[in-house]
Amino acid sequence: DLRDSVNVEIIDKDVVTKIKTTSGVVQSSLWNALEEDIFRDLLVDKMEDALSWSVNFYTVQAGDKFKLIYEEKYIDDEPAGIGRVFGAYYENEKPHYAVYYKNEGYKGFYDLEGRPTKKGFLKTPVKASRISSRYNMNRFHPILKRRRPHLGTDYAAGYGTPIRAVGNGVIEIVSYTRSNGKYIKMRHDNVYQTQYLHMSKFAKGMKRGVKVSQGQTIGYVGSTGLATGPHVCFRFWKNGRQIDHLRENFPPPDPMKEEELPKFNIVKDEIKFELDRIKVKGAESLTILNEEVENAKLLAENLK
Repeated sequence: DLRDSVNVEIIDKDVVTKIKTTSGVVQSSLWNALEEDIFRDLLVDKMEDALSWSVNFYTVQAGDKFKLIYEEKYIDDEPAGIGRVFGAYYENEKPHYAVYYKNEGYKGFYDLEGRPTKKGFLKTPVKASRISSRYNMNRFHPILKRRRPHLGTDYAAGYGTPIRAVGNGVIEIVSYTRSNGKYIKMRHDNVYQTQYLHMSKFAKGMKRGVKVSQGQTIGYVGSTGLATGPHVCFRFWKNGRQIDHLRENFPPPDPMKEEELPKFNIVKDEIKFELDRIKVKGAESLTILNEEVENAKLLAENLK
């Protein structure tokens, strides 16, 4: 209240959570397939998070199908945000499922066999980006105007887009060179290292010896060094040799313990049943039918 003097009052409003579903068929991109949903950016992000290693969302094809069960939050009957995702489904060459499961020892998304859908490394260092140049031993350099090996993968994104560490590790180099621009190199274990080039700036606290976790922001997209536009050149080392990470077969994560599977299977079967009964309808958002509301509430209770 700016009359007379400045007065501030904090008002807590009730947040109503509803379980909703969405589904669609990809025509050009997953983002466009959700164009009628006001939270499409968040939904794409949530789906990528759930299916981060089983589906490559940077090479989606027309005709791919998807389904999602999630929470949508309302304040004063107006949509106010997205909550938890309970289950995700994506079908390209084959169907992929992700089920959210949480208890004292586990938390996250799992496939139908109880394996975490996230592996040791994320597929990409930048969300909502596109591959502008692939690993190529005979690429024509757009600035140097000559052919030279391109030992990385370029992901184009807007200036300032967060760059995330693809895995847990320790920062080895935070530096600048004429070719790389501002860049960070990190070690993940005795086998793998990664490097992130052409940053506009480093994230706060990034320096040699700092431990970072998978998904943590380490810098921001720019075009420093030899770059024609904003992107991150992502480089991957295996035993000291640069490789094409998109062709690397990383070992699968360990499944949950055998004694946990019976509890997990109860949740998995229920969520898979709900996903399978969703009818895919173009880009149209769906809500659970009135007669299904009680089932949806029961599902939410089981997942608390």
